[in-house]
Amino acid sequence: MFLVLQNAAADTLELMIQIHETINELTGLLKNETGERHLLDHGTKLIESLRKAWKVQKNEFSQDIINNSLQKSASQLEAISEFIEEEEDFGYIDTQDDADETIGRLYPLIELTEGLAVAGRINKEIRELVERKSSLPPRRNNCNNWGQIQIKCYPSPLINP
Repeated sequence: MFLVLQNAAADTLELMIQIHETINELTGLLKNETGERHLLDHGTKLIESLRKAWKVQKNEFSQDIINNSLQKSASQLEAISEFIEEEEDFGYIDTQDDADETIGRLYPLIELTEGLAVAGRINKEIRELVERKSSLPPRRNNCNNWGQIQIKCYPSPLINP
């Protein structure tokens, strides 16, 4: 009976060490990695392994670990995912308004990734968008312009010109 308890304690200790090593790996990855795609892929895998471990050994996860490590890391990874989505649309920015809207969506991501290496990458993209913005037309040519209201017009197959 004593040997069984000793083995159970050793297994628990080993799991606890693995959990803390995974948290440290995730923290280091978030802090130092600038490649957003690698960061998202590997970070997501680490978060998933921690979630699986939590289901098995909830007692090994303090509220501090959950709040300050796991939830914060998951939020940061979500911000990185949003940055990747925005980045995929950079080629479609063709007006100053588009650039302003994209920049407006990127600024909150900087706040969420503050202190991470990838935040520098997001800042770089914002700087480049600001520089590029001056060479873009102010807005799309729209068929109606009433004050600040912009209406996109598309040819209608129902109307004969």
